[in-house]
Amino acid sequence: MAIVSQYGALILVAAVIGGALLLARLLLRENQVRYERRASLLPADRASCFHALREATGGKLAIHWAVSVGQLLSPRAEGKRPAPPIGRLGSIGVDFVLCDSGSLEPRLAVLLHDGEPTTPEAIRRHQQLVEAFASAQLPLVLLPRADEYSADEVHHAIETASHAKAKAA
Repeated sequence: MAIVSQYGALILVAAVIGGALLLARLLLRENQVRYERRASLLPADRASCFHALREATGGKLAIHWAVSVGQLLSPRAEGKRPAPPIGRLGSIGVDFVLCDSGSLEPRLAVLLHDGEPTTPEAIRRHQQLVEAFASAQLPLVLLPRADEYSADEVHHAIETASHAKAKAA
């Protein structure tokens, strides 16, 4: 009993500090964000398109997704004038890019779309995108957004775009 009375204040301070540390730890754990791994890297509709692309190309081309136009195209300098900046077009993304497996040279871009653009700004941006790909002689395949994609339909769209590029060249 003498020890308790002699060290009572010290024990009380230690208990208060211990309680405060325990409470702080519990509060921090409550606010801690927990993460979980997603079931798939791509949403179901894009995963379906990815698999259809892989089947349509026979696995011969590397398929990349969510690629910005700025990673695919760069403005060309005309004469002595320097190349203009790519601007807002560079931040637009395409859904998939099919590349040569060895060199990773882009062969074709795929854009999933919800139909024709309706606002003047969207129409202008869409036209600018189509013209930029045509100018770079990189086929741009516009596929309507769907829940599921058929390899045959995707193959036909790729062939159509490739033949259009061959005729333009």
